[in-house]
Amino acid sequence: GEHIPDFWGILVVSRDPDTRLPRIEESRAAQPNPKCDVKRQLSLLWRNELANLLRKNHLPKYNGKSKSFICEKLASKLCAETLLRQLTDEIFERDYTVYN
Repeated sequence: GEHIPDFWGILVVSRDPDTRLPRIEESRAAQPNPKCDVKRQLSLLWRNELANLLRKNHLPKYNGKSKSFICEKLASKLCAETLLRQLTDEIFERDYTVYN
């Protein structure tokens, strides 16, 4: 276990001796990453994605403000759990064709 960070969860896959089917057991529950920096993660989003987060959370548009200003505002106004969930949604929905 010395190579696995303490906050990582561990799942063990084995074969059920009776059914011979795979069995998954949680050996250790995952914990939040203590080094998680929401503002840094927000900086990975494109401007239009940050604008989506502002809109979804009924915050001002902050036209003309820098990305870092917007990231700071989002991080100060919303809880990390909400932001991380929304950030993940934005990245999954990212449209790479707009920059082809």
